[in-house]
Amino acid sequence: DSVIDAPLYKPKPLTNALAGGVLGALIGALIVLALEWMAADILATPKSVERTLGLPVLGTIPAPSADKPAWTGRRPQ
Repeated sequence: DSVIDAPLYKPKPLTNALAGGVLGALIGALIVLALEWMAADILATPKSVERTLGLPVLGTIPAPSADKPAWTGRRPQ
C-alpha cells in the first residue's frame, strides 16, 4: 500500500568529498587573494579609490588613533 520507492541513484561519498575539498580550497584561495589585495594599499587613499574605480568617494572612515582610546560602549564615570 504505502511503499517507499527505491532511490534513483546511490550517493557517491568519495566524489562528494573530493568536490568539497576542491571547492573549499578554491574558496580559501580566493579569500587569501582578496585579503592580500586589500592589504596591498591599492585603495589606501580617496584619490587612489577614485583613480582605480573611476567613481567618486562619498565618505571615509578615519583610522584609529593610538593616543585616543577606543570607544568601549560605556559612558565615562
